[in-house]
Amino acid sequence: MTGFVSRLFKKIIEKFRCWPIQEKMFYSYAIPTILVFVTASAVAFPIISANYKRELKSTISQTNDQAQNFITNYAQNMDYISQLITWNGDIKATLSSGRFGDYENGSDSYREFYTLNKEFESIELSNDVYRIGIYLPDRCLYANNNYYFYPESELKNRSDYPVLMQSIQSNRYYLIE
Repeated sequence: MTGFVSRLFKKIIEKFRCWPIQEKMFYSYAIPTILVFVTASAVAFPIISANYKRELKSTISQTNDQAQNFITNYAQNMDYISQLITWNGDIKATLSSGRFGDYENGSDSYREFYTLNKEFESIELSNDVYRIGIYLPDRCLYANNNYYFYPESELKNRSDYPVLMQSIQSNRYYLIE
């Protein structure tokens, strides 16, 4: 084997001697430069790759923590708003009145609408990230308002109706859309 290598080396040297000086200088500089570059790349790549992976894991961890905090905060705010609605005296009095939605004259119905609309608007203005809505019996004159008030008949047409009913049965009265 050493005889083969020495013969190969001799042939390369002979060929090299036959080349013009310009080619000899080019290859004399190009080959070592390429070898240095390849060696430096082979050494640097694992180091750079490890640093990149470490930074990526750190970024992903921070992003997950941020997302978790955002979702927690969002749910807490939603719970707070539902508490505001639940404990609002005007909303409670209007919805629990014995004649809710059964007014035959327009002025009583408008007064009911105005009270609920004013309270919902106030809550929504102070918490503008959330959209408040309530489904009312179809007999209410303002049930088709479609801003804060929606007719109860449309509730069953929603694609998420089963999930909504399950939420109501489990005492979660708000729904994220």
